[in-house]
Amino acid sequence: MDINSFSHWLQIQELDVDDNVVQELIVDQWNVTDQSGDDLTSLHYRLLINSTLYPTLSSIVNVTSLIEYSTKDRQLPFGDSIVSVGANSIKVGVNVTGWQYQSILSHLRVVFSTIVNNEQSTIQSCSSSDIPTFEQILGSDSYLRVIKNDTQFYGRFLSYSYSDGRKTFSRNELINQTKIVGNNNNESLALIGVHVPQCTFCLLDPDFSALVVNNEKVDCSSSSSSNTWKIIVGCVVGGAVFIALVIALVFYLRDSNSTRLKIKAAKIKMIISRSFNSMMMVMTLSAVLMLFVINIDTVNSTAKDHKYEHGDDIPFYVNNVGPYSNPTETYEYYSLPFCKPEHIKHKKSKLGEILQGDSAVLSDYKLPFKTNFQSKVLCEMTLTKENIDTFKKAIREYYYAEMIYDDLPIFGHIGTFQDDPTSPATRYVLFTHLPFKIEFNNNQIIRIELDTNNIEGVELADQEELKIQITYAASWTPSEYPFSKRMELYEDFFPKELQIHWLSIMNSFFLVILLTGFLSIIIMKILKNDYSRYSKTDDEEEGDYQEDYGWKLIHGEVFRFPPHKNLFSAFYGIGWQFIIITSAILLLSLFGLFYPNNGGNMYTAGIIFYALTSVVSGYQSSKMYKNMGGTKWAWNIVLSATLFMGPFILVAFLSNTIAVTWHSTHAIPILTIIEILTIWIFVGFPLTVVGGIAGRRFAPPLEVPCRTKNFPREIPPIPWYRRLPCQMMMAGFLPFSAIYIELFYIFNSVWGHNSYTLYGILCVVFIILLIVTACITVAFTYFQLSMEDHRWWWTSFINGGSHMYGLLQTTFYFTYMFIVCLFFFILLGTVGFVSSFIFVKRIYKNLKSD
Repeated sequence: MDINSFSHWLQIQELDVDDNVVQELIVDQWNVTDQSGDDLTSLHYRLLINSTLYPTLSSIVNVTSLIEYSTKDRQLPFGDSIVSVGANSIKVGVNVTGWQYQSILSHLRVVFSTIVNNEQSTIQSCSSSDIPTFEQILGSDSYLRVIKNDTQFYGRFLSYSYSDGRKTFSRNELINQTKIVGNNNNESLALIGVHVPQCTFCLLDPDFSALVVNNEKVDCSSSSSSNTWKIIVGCVVGGAVFIALVIALVFYLRDSNSTRLKIKAAKIKMIISRSFNSMMMVMTLSAVLMLFVINIDTVNSTAKDHKYEHGDDIPFYVNNVGPYSNPTETYEYYSLPFCKPEHIKHKKSKLGEILQGDSAVLSDYKLPFKTNFQSKVLCEMTLTKENIDTFKKAIREYYYAEMIYDDLPIFGHIGTFQDDPTSPATRYVLFTHLPFKIEFNNNQIIRIELDTNNIEGVELADQEELKIQITYAASWTPSEYPFSKRMELYEDFFPKELQIHWLSIMNSFFLVILLTGFLSIIIMKILKNDYSRYSKTDDEEEGDYQEDYGWKLIHGEVFRFPPHKNLFSAFYGIGWQFIIITSAILLLSLFGLFYPNNGGNMYTAGIIFYALTSVVSGYQSSKMYKNMGGTKWAWNIVLSATLFMGPFILVAFLSNTIAVTWHSTHAIPILTIIEILTIWIFVGFPLTVVGGIAGRRFAPPLEVPCRTKNFPREIPPIPWYRRLPCQMMMAGFLPFSAIYIELFYIFNSVWGHNSYTLYGILCVVFIILLIVTACITVAFTYFQLSMEDHRWWWTSFINGGSHMYGLLQTTFYFTYMFIVCLFFFILLGTVGFVSSFIFVKRIYKNLKSD
């Protein structure tokens, strides 16, 4: 008898208190030892853990399994208990030792699959009775009926296990059950989960597939029958855009000193008035142009647009498909051989939807409002061998599909597969019946999702042709949830580690307190000693004069402008622009304008804010360049407009070329590219020019407390540990340590399937990041000045921005993370320079100098 054909181990999962998967181990490679005898078939399995995929678990975790089949009755020890196993029974046990838990509140769930019989409504025993629901007898012994040929198996799941030698309760769960359409319509593929408490030595139920009984005869007198056995089967249920908030930027021109203002009051007043009016006109026209080009909708769907009457047809769109392990790799839905409508009609997508890779197409699914039906045929089709192989490959890579109904997303896998550890064959099941569950409140739709417990599928065998029928069902249930908050249901669908988030906030907060307190105390004490020493030196007699040393000695050099003035001023201006963009997006996030699956509104907001805030980069860059004595104004404006956009366009072109080659939906169409370039050419660049002209004409002069000498002073030798490379490493480590936990969740959201909605926490982390960056840059600037090195301008900028860098393996990660790193390098570099500049002005202002 093939005792391995009934159940297969899939994985061991560690779950947190909310049953979210913390870490998991795929169990697909075993070392098998056959220790069978005359009347006992015994196979001992030892898991071979891939050290590349699981470097930590492979060295400490040991997983063994025992599968036995005997023709005789047996009394087997299980811990300090004796378990009766009848003749012709299969005993399956598993032992897990050395699992390294992520939290003291975690527990394990062992998951395996088996082919079960669908007729599980009654108990076939000496006295037939109804099977109670799973919820009614949670935690008790549980059973599933498995039929192989003429033999009927009851898979028994004991209600207890052994954790570190102690008898503890376990919980049994039917995770999912998928009906298989084939030769026997009574079979389904079931996923079973057994929950056990946290343990170092875990011994699970050794009787998973026990009690073999012949279908034609049930022996009630068998010793394998036990009064403690209870029979159950459990069915457990297992997810616009108004960012058109055009902010009218009020251009604030700082006046020159009061003396010049009094002399030229009338003239400057007239120029400022004309400049302000012209700027407001340009910005108004820019906003209108952008609204016309990108056709922005509101973020929160209005109730007026989403009210229906009974029987109304609502468009049902199919969007993308792609492997679950790589969310950035998505393809059009009909790139897989699904049955297509006669005419392909694409949904009109907004700019943000295109940028996030949406490619919605109107489908033939019809779900009339408040209309229930058990089964409706979508199509009948014949799959060729090539189609079957395509589906098998997609199922093997865990492809999932996204659909859209009333602007609500629907996610689901296209099929499932089951590996047999003792056979090279793999069973593939393509889902062919999709039951939809829809909730409504009066005449509005609140939520729609797939009923995973009633999904049916057809097995994909190795054959030349396969005829299939695609069907679907709809079940409507009323809900009291308000329409205005329906997207919150999708926020709650994704896991949120609030406890860990707040721990990271506390960690970062205490780091900021310690860092700022340490720097304040140390630097203030050092400065106080320096001031005392310098004051004493000034009061000494001519003959007792001692030569200055330290940062006072370079008071005539400290405000000497750095080389590459044009490049420095461009970085400075763009940094101020990025500070405003980041602050504005975080502010809008706090007001709830961004939420999961909102049509790429954050992309749209980023483009709008970048174009409108170009006036800030132009003004700040031109102001700094003027104060440095620069004369190449045209190059300064061009550099301010292209220093970030140039690399961005190059990276976007490279990524888009690869996406086009792979036929991915993330490939940006040529019209969208022209659309974005139009916004930058006719809005962003002109506003940069306007800001540059305003900065050149009206920027106040740079006031510094010390005059700069004509000839630069020679810089003494500097130890290697105080040079720029070492400073960059140390200046980058501390700010990164303040945000690394939050950065982990952000990366999971950007490059994974998690949804990030904790914008309040993100705002706090951003403020902490700015404070830590400013403090650490000020400290390194002081140490540099103490070494009589006056070249602090570029150093303060580089130290402020040096902590953002990253590598991964995919092209999208390399390219777009480069842009993100450049963005934060400029932003935080500006913060570092501004804080250092204020600090340097402050310490030299109170210094008596010759």
